[in-house]
Amino acid sequence: MIKIDIHTKTKKGYKQTKLGWIPEDWNIVKLGSVIDKIVGGGTPSKSKIEYWDGDISWATVKDLSKFNRNSTQQNITGLGLKNSSANLIPANTIIIATRMLLGVAVRYNIDVSINQDLKALFTNDKIYDPFLLQWFEKYKGRVDYLGSGSTVKGISLKAFKAIKIKLPPLPEQQKIASILSTWDRAIAAQEQLIAQKHELKKELVTSLIKGEARFTKKTEKWKKTSLGRIPDDWHLVKLKDLTVEKGIVRGPFGGALKKEVFVEKGYKVYEQKNAIYQTVELGKYFIDDKKFDELKRFSVKGKDLIISCSGTIGRIYEIPKDSPEGVINQALLKLTLDNEVVLNDFFVEQFKWDRIQSSVIDSTQGGAMKNLVSISEFKNTNFIIPPIEEQRNIVSVFNSSKKEIENLKLKLVELKKQKLGLMQQLLTGEKRVRI
Repeated sequence: MIKIDIHTKTKKGYKQTKLGWIPEDWNIVKLGSVIDKIVGGGTPSKSKIEYWDGDISWATVKDLSKFNRNSTQQNITGLGLKNSSANLIPANTIIIATRMLLGVAVRYNIDVSINQDLKALFTNDKIYDPFLLQWFEKYKGRVDYLGSGSTVKGISLKAFKAIKIKLPPLPEQQKIASILSTWDRAIAAQEQLIAQKHELKKELVTSLIKGEARFTKKTEKWKKTSLGRIPDDWHLVKLKDLTVEKGIVRGPFGGALKKEVFVEKGYKVYEQKNAIYQTVELGKYFIDDKKFDELKRFSVKGKDLIISCSGTIGRIYEIPKDSPEGVINQALLKLTLDNEVVLNDFFVEQFKWDRIQSSVIDSTQGGAMKNLVSISEFKNTNFIIPPIEEQRNIVSVFNSSKKEIENLKLKLVELKKQKLGLMQQLLTGEKRVRI
């Protein structure tokens, strides 16, 4: 803990600077003073097929948003590298985004070429690269703040080099980086464990939905269906036969919910993001009593299911009990299931199954934008339906697996929170480390 002399406004062992108090043996330096060289990149011509799909990794901002130390999403050839502004950067060099994802920095375990949105930082002996990488993680917002541009945000090299940082002596930099790397390893291990549990859950869901693993009895007889082999006493049922009457409702035409009909308070308008992010808390649009009565057919209540229908499609979410009354918008579809035939939790897990997702997503149009299949085709989608009691047993296993993953995620959040606290203490000199 830093002791402050209230009368003289000094901190023992610290000095006052423009960036606040720092240890006496630390310095305030500009990034430009610890970087000897900054190297940019480029993109080989897309029209030259001989430039692409080679054995040279080619990094872009997309790779930084889903970072893998050992690979990139695209590769180029030696010809592509030679005939473009792309540069090959040695492994373990800091690479930072100076356009779009400003301030996001990484180090690859492999040599990579980079495009024009990235810069490679070749530092000098005043700074330890792993320490600088940790600094960027904490202060990437500072880099982003200095960016400019109406469509694509970027930072000039002049502004970038002028950024000031608190710099400890080299041995302390190394110790700080070592401590924070311990948390990085723990976080990475926890993320890997969560990913593994998701894969195991996926396999479990498939096994239980198809009846390959059962609780009540061993399957003696099987039958072939469009969704594969299932127990003889299970059924393939169309969606339209799994809902209550008028239980499948596509959202109203966009013209029914124009901006001029929205009010400050009233009935909630449920949007696509409620299904995507699994919450009723998001959303800022409301309608009055009159509009709600007009759109009564599109109203939602607790236990209704909403499904995203365009853009990010096929996401499903059960509206919790006691949620705000409201209606769905044009980007959603509402299902009200007959729970004497199928349980919500069982249906939701099956709806997420790859076989079902591929049958309800229209991929015939090509391109990045997909849509839900036509409503008539959707109503005739087949689902595997076991007896209700067996559904309950299956759901209990699903919920147990889901709870395990939720607990692992909570631990991950705690690890990240601990690291943030450590970064605040160690990268500011608030807490010193023994060398």
